[in-house]
Amino acid sequence: MSFLPGRTLTTNQAVAALRAAEELGTIQGFAREVGLTAAELAGMAAAECRWAPAEAQRVWRRLGLGRTSDPR
Repeated sequence: MSFLPGRTLTTNQAVAALRAAEELGTIQGFAREVGLTAAELAGMAAAECRWAPAEAQRVWRRLGLGRTSDPR
């Protein structure tokens, strides 16, 4: 996974990363429809989500959007 350099992934993680990469095109298409970038769309959706705060933070970290108190 060229977008995850230096990481050792399990089979399940590698499959999830490939699926996420494939879905990015779909998300980018949705984002263009509303005049946003994929990152903006994901950020706005995560900010407005109804999930528990801990789950929302995990989503932000996974998306690499930096809304976390973790010192990475």
